[in-house]
Amino acid sequence: RYNPIIRSAIRRAAIVLLANQETADRLAGLRFRSALLTETAIAGDVDAEPPLERRRSGAMRILWLSHVFNRKGLVLAVEGFKSAVDRIAGQIDLELVVVGDGDALAGAKQLAQRIGVADKISFLGAVPHSEVDRHLAEADIFLFTSVQDTSGNVLLEAMREAKPIVALNHQGARALVTQGGARLVDIGSYAETTRALGSAIIDVAADAALRRRMGLAGWREMRERHTWAAKRRQILRIYEDVLAHKNARRDRLLPIAGARRERDAIMAERSAVPDGRGGEADL
Repeated sequence: RYNPIIRSAIRRAAIVLLANQETADRLAGLRFRSALLTETAIAGDVDAEPPLERRRSGAMRILWLSHVFNRKGLVLAVEGFKSAVDRIAGQIDLELVVVGDGDALAGAKQLAQRIGVADKISFLGAVPHSEVDRHLAEADIFLFTSVQDTSGNVLLEAMREAKPIVALNHQGARALVTQGGARLVDIGSYAETTRALGSAIIDVAADAALRRRMGLAGWREMRERHTWAAKRRQILRIYEDVLAHKNARRDRLLPIAGARRERDAIMAERSAVPDGRGGEADL
């Protein structure tokens, strides 16, 4: 908002495409036309029907999948999982599967040991992409706890597999999953957020019908909004709107420009009329 180059670009733009609501909030106070256009879409073909539910026997499986950097929030996932386990003990058996590697993995493992849930968490590290697909297919719930993500491609992968999602209510998750496919958790203090994540996990884990509804809603939204074909249609609509707005503005300005030309012609004609004294008329 305070960068003069950005302000100048916004003033000159016919429309500004925003990746998420947080970007719009950063530009609050500036006047411009805008449209929300998430930066990603699902690659490859999408089946005409949602995947069949593959409920296994055993514990309710929660999948966390990402590169493990601090901003990806794996410690939030571990703490939220701990909150759910403590409150649902003896009712539903939960397990957390963590797929991914990175600098913050060791700290997350130490946290799991310290708070007593290491025996319920499988840290698998990096796996081949074919294995990623299998883990997504076998999960009951997908957990996304990134604290800084413009979009979040892995959310689209979970939606393609019709998995119910538990995520933080901001940035990419809020922009991508808007039609009931996710339980979005508002962000408060660290303790409030981990407890809210735990509550969301419990709610989804305890209700098979809810999981099916959420999974189907996410799958439908993915097909309607997040394929590259859908993205192309959205971009074309935006361009059509920009051109329509430009043409409407031109049509409003043409009568004004015509009136000005007519006035100028009259003034020029009057200035050329002799005043009877061998000079031109005073106007």
